[in-house]
Amino acid sequence: MDLRGSSENRDMTENVNYEDNLFFISRTIDLLNQGAALNLDRDLFYEKTMEFLLFTDKTLQNIFRDLTENSYLINRNLYLHSLMKKKRKFVDLLSTWMERSRPDWPLTEEHRISLQRALEIHRSDIDDIRNTLSLSDNREEDREIISRDEMNFLMAPGLLDEEEE
Repeated sequence: MDLRGSSENRDMTENVNYEDNLFFISRTIDLLNQGAALNLDRDLFYEKTMEFLLFTDKTLQNIFRDLTENSYLINRNLYLHSLMKKKRKFVDLLSTWMERSRPDWPLTEEHRISLQRALEIHRSDIDDIRNTLSLSDNREEDREIISRDEMNFLMAPGLLDEEEE
């Protein structure tokens, strides 16, 4: 499966549209949530549903990795915040599908383990994003403070006169 969002699969000059990718993942999560509420025929929908869940898991992890590795990306904090919301929705979705396992729709042991692992990874990622955003906010506050020496330099008499000549 080629996930063009993966950093191994694209060169550095390619632009990634995180907004569109996150929007699509959000719609996928919504669709899977709707499926969880329906009484679907397991024989028809089980494999495709698991495929969508695992695809969403992998895609969210790839986007998370890309955003955490690229700290200089414009709007990174905005994308991280959006990603965190999608991961929360996905955690809720995984919990729902794991609880949904019932006699007419049992999860295989392999899928139960995969979904449980994904649940733990995304919960951890949410904490990491929260910490990253918190640290970033603190750094931005620090950058806005102008030291006394910087202010004196900027306000030094004659600075503008020299530039005008």
